[in-house]
Amino acid sequence: MAKKGNVRHVKSMNAPDYYGIPKKESKYVIKPAAGRHSASTSIALLLGVKKMGNAKTSREALKIIKGGLITVNGKIVKDVKYPIGFGDVIGTSDGKLAKYVSINKQGQIAFENAEGKDYQLRYKIINKYKSSNGTIRARLHDGRTLKLESAKDVKVGDSVEISKEGKIKKILHAEKGAQCFVIGGVHVGEVGKVAAITPGTMHISAAVQIEQENGTKFETLLKNLIVIG
Repeated sequence: MAKKGNVRHVKSMNAPDYYGIPKKESKYVIKPAAGRHSASTSIALLLGVKKMGNAKTSREALKIIKGGLITVNGKIVKDVKYPIGFGDVIGTSDGKLAKYVSINKQGQIAFENAEGKDYQLRYKIINKYKSSNGTIRARLHDGRTLKLESAKDVKVGDSVEISKEGKIKKILHAEKGAQCFVIGGVHVGEVGKVAAITPGTMHISAAVQIEQENGTKFETLLKNLIVIG
């Protein structure tokens, strides 16, 4: 049987809830390219431009992107399938619009006004490893990697603030008292402080208790959090 190649679209009915699209409005929706964010927590830039209100149709969105009018984290992107997800800042090349990619309480992608804010500096560390040249590197939730001065500097689950030059400015540890945003699980979209952490084992993931401003407490897995302060 002949090879069909990569699938460029996915059926709307089968699209992840993260897309936040009507299931019956159209048969297909564009699929993000591989890389950066995971397939279940990212959408194609073309769909993002439409959801932000910059374009009403895919044809209009394609023209805007191909014309170099859209930036992702400050860089012009012309790939309509470029994956965007939590923590990215989508803007226009003229600097008149900036939207922060977040997640709402339904677990769907959401866009917040990012003008005058510095959301894009915070990234969650999802893995640490030793590269072929012996340096210790951290993999962030958006797919990029950073060189670490020491393996003891950070641990998986911590967040880092990054300078425009791509260097670590500040480490935000996943510890008691840390301000967090829930990016997965039944409490997705909630904000609160870590009240307690239950270490994980070989068979059970680490869990945390979160306390909100109104005193309400709930539990979730550590992997469902990103430290924001």
